[in-house]
This record gives sequence, structure tokens and C-alpha cells, in this order.
Amino acid sequence: PVPVGSSAFTSVSTLSVSGTKVVAGVLRSLVVFDVSNPSSPQPVGGYRTRDYMVGVELFGSMAVVTTTPQDLSNFTMQTYDVRDVSSPQELGSLLVSDYRVGNFLALSGTTVYLPFQETST
Repeated sequence: PVPVGSSAFTSVSTLSVSGTKVVAGVLRSLVVFDVSNPSSPQPVGGYRTRDYMVGVELFGSMAVVTTTPQDLSNFTMQTYDVRDVSSPQELGSLLVSDYRVGNFLALSGTTVYLPFQETST
């Protein structure tokens, strides 16, 4: 593989690609990049999340995101509309207490698959 471009973001924990959009989890932020010119990816929008980004997956114009607080005591699954890449809009969220989520997720149709571990006994 030969790199064709880069961006100066650090602490990227997760990312997903769809067409000319890349959505990345950067600490407590969802960042949208335009990669229509692969040699010069440009950040074009973002959204500050409540907790640390763990996973993200694009499904058309929707991003499904998982976040967790620093103590890893629970996780939240959030959905965002990213049609307007300069201004992602949160559509909804689901807090899941007493479980720790893995660092990826998968979508199939309208079903989200998440690896998780119970945090309490």
C-alpha cells in the first residue's frame, strides 16, 4: 500500500468510510472529513460527544456511534444525520448501563451489532 494523503489529527480511536466521507472518532468528538481529493483530506464538520468515542459506522447518511465515559462503566449508542457534513445532527441515543462496549460495531440493514461485556455481577 502507498499512502496518498493524510490529515494532522491525533488520538483517532475509530473511523468509517462511505463514498467521499470519512467519519472519525477523535477523543470526545465526531469529525467528518471530505476525501473527494484523496491526496488532501479535509475536515468539514464535527460534533462534540458527551463521552469518549469508541466505535463508528456509516450507513448512508447516518452515522451510528458508541461512546463511553472514562471509567468505562456504561456505553451510549448514538445516531447522527451526516447529510450536511458541515453540521452533523444527533438523531437519538440509547444509554446502556452496567455493560462495557467493544471498540467496533457493525451494521446490517437496520440492525446494529455490538460486542459488550457485563461490568457488574
